[in-house]
Amino acid sequence: MAPSPKDPFKPALALRFSLEIHDGGEQFDNVTACEGLDAHYDVYTFSEGGAASGHVLPTGISYSNVKISRAVDHKSAALARWFGTVRDELVRTTASVVAYDANADQVARWDLVGVWPVRYSGPRFTSSGTTTAIETIELAHTGFHGSTG
Repeated sequence: MAPSPKDPFKPALALRFSLEIHDGGEQFDNVTACEGLDAHYDVYTFSEGGAASGHVLPTGISYSNVKISRAVDHKSAALARWFGTVRDELVRTTASVVAYDANADQVARWDLVGVWPVRYSGPRFTSSGTTTAIETIELAHTGFHGSTG
């Protein structure tokens, strides 16, 4: 029996995802790569009474910047413009990386909090190539939480 379109057990496809910028209401499709969606706890290790093994306690959490690469399209100017706004005023927002299944139904999302763009790389053009022009935006953030579709 084929799974229903909203089957909660259908996996997300690594090739179907998008970036949403919440305050601007922009959704950027044609995303080709997402890197750095990770976090780790900083730890403090100590021993009691000269014991050989110690205790490990979390002292904080660190988040990596998220790099989004996407094909240049009609929304590329809006992405570059958003990056440029930081020059005038740093305004943090919320953004989401959204993963979809084969039917384009949302499977999972990671909501990034306190987001602001820290780097923009425009496409590399060459007359000898026939590949898609790609732009990359790097986002700093203060944390994320995940949810399902």
